Amino acid sequence: MEPGMPDDVAYEIILDTTKYVSAAIDEIIFTLALVTLLVITVIFLFLQNWRATLIPSVAIPVSLVGTFAILMALGYNANTITLFALIMAIGLVVDDAIVVVENVHRVMHEENLSAPAATKKAMSQVTGPVISTTLVLFSVFVPVGFMPGITGELYRQFAVTMCSAVLLSAICALTLSPALCATFLTRHRVAGRGPYAWFNRLVDASRKGYVKGSGWMIRWLIVPVLLLTAVITGMVFLFIHTPTSFLPREDQGYFFVNVQLPQSASLSRTAAVMDRINKEIRELDGVASMIGVSGFSLLSGNAPMWGFPCPFSNPGMSAVSPTSSWMPLSNRHRQSWQPSPMPMHSRLHRPPSPGWAPAAVSLFSYWPKKARAPRNCSAWPGSDDDRQSGSRA
Repeated sequence: MEPGMPDDVAYEIILDTTKYVSAAIDEIIFTLALVTLLVITVIFLFLQNWRATLIPSVAIPVSLVGTFAILMALGYNANTITLFALIMAIGLVVDDAIVVVENVHRVMHEENLSAPAATKKAMSQVTGPVISTTLVLFSVFVPVGFMPGITGELYRQFAVTMCSAVLLSAICALTLSPALCATFLTRHRVAGRGPYAWFNRLVDASRKGYVKGSGWMIRWLIVPVLLLTAVITGMVFLFIHTPTSFLPREDQGYFFVNVQLPQSASLSRTAAVMDRINKEIRELDGVASMIGVSGFSLLSGNAPMWGFPCPFSNPGMSAVSPTSSWMPLSNRHRQSWQPSPMPMHSRLHRPPSPGWAPAAVSLFSYWPKKARAPRNCSAWPGSDDDRQSGSRA
């Protein structure tokens, strides 16, 4: 298009929805890498041997690559839901491998066996528990994949991703991990001093405290019963009183403003008001670009009295600066207009999933017909005069 434009005409891409998707996926990939690094660090901190750390760490890329292969075979893709499931699965895919390595390590030290012999005996002890824990996880995530309606469509890919990762991790724990243990694992001397020794003493102290506390609770059963009752009561109370919604709000980098002047207002008057609104919004920190249309409304169509400003911030900026996301921007936009006699206006936020949820109107301000000060309200008053001052959003 640009080569065919006149020399004095330029264009700028203001709204690009792919930027939000790319920013969201970049954040998930960063979180995925960070979680992987943390998991490997924790494993090394407890095992204190690079050979033992390598064995469960190998299960992470093997399970993730296999999960992507299953998703591709089923026709799914790498989206925010599947990547989020992989973040949660990283902690699960190493559990079985850690159980195998820890048991092999214990058998080697307690019974003075070689790595192959210790692996064979250790696997006879943990094969059943590994399979049972995998089936328990399946019982949690498999029903999610069979949920009906829109909820099922949202969570089906999540369930498939989790089940695939857990299944592959169990297979790795029963095949790859024993082979690596028999090949790489060696005895290592427990640190007697230094940071590792301090950490081991701290773990031993916490273990002794846990055993002592458990013994005390067994003698006084009324205490754990009361604690369990309090936990269940709190859970039920929070479940009842926690606000609910179909999908959470997300920072998509922009919000809408719907402006309405009196019915007799001309297009030139609306344009003048829009110029003032555009100027005030552009002065807010975090606004990267701005468009404004006079004579148009998302709620009511075309009419000279309607205006439609739309400010844009950089998608994903909330990860860098919380004040640059659309929620603080829209709140500062509301605060800047509260003391001024502006026409009727409302702020609308784009739904997280288009077509599945209506736009959310977070504020409604209007001028009543009678000579009174403007008010902000979330519901219409009961007066007929007030109802005639505008149409409900």
